[in-house]
Amino acid sequence: MYHHILKKSENKNKGNVSTIISDSQFNEQMDWLKENGYETITLQRLEQYVRGKANIPAKAVVITFDDGVKTSFIYAYPKLKKLGFKAVNFVITSRIPKEPQKFNPDGLQFLSRSEMAAMSDVFTFESHTHRLHHLSGRKSDVLMW
Repeated sequence: MYHHILKKSENKNKGNVSTIISDSQFNEQMDWLKENGYETITLQRLEQYVRGKANIPAKAVVITFDDGVKTSFIYAYPKLKKLGFKAVNFVITSRIPKEPQKFNPDGLQFLSRSEMAAMSDVFTFESHTHRLHHLSGRKSDVLMW
C-alpha cells in the first residue's frame, strides 16, 4: 500500500514521513516483485478467490494506493505499465480537480479525471472517502478504526 512517491531530490520539506517513498525505492520494490515471479491481481479477482469462484497465482499480490495523489500518475503508472502490473487507487473524491494540476513536489496534488482515464489500463479506481479527513474540522471528532 502506497500513498505518495517523490524523488529523493524532491523530498526537501517532508523528510522521512512514513507515507512517502522515493521513486527509486518504489522501482526497486516493483522490480523485486517481477524478478521473484509475483503477479498482480485486481481486487475483483481477489474477491472471486475469497468467494471460492476463482483461483489465483501462488505468488499473487494486490498493489494499492491511497488518496489519489498525482505522483501515482507521474511515478507509479509508468513503472507498473512497463512491468505489466495492475493496481488500485482509492481516491478521496472531494479532492478530484476538474483539470490536471501542475506538479509541485512541495505540496500535494491530486489526480484529475483525465489523468485517471489515462491510467485506466493499469489502475482501477475505488472510493477512499469523500471528505473523511475533514468531517468537522477537528481531528478529535474523527473516529479512528
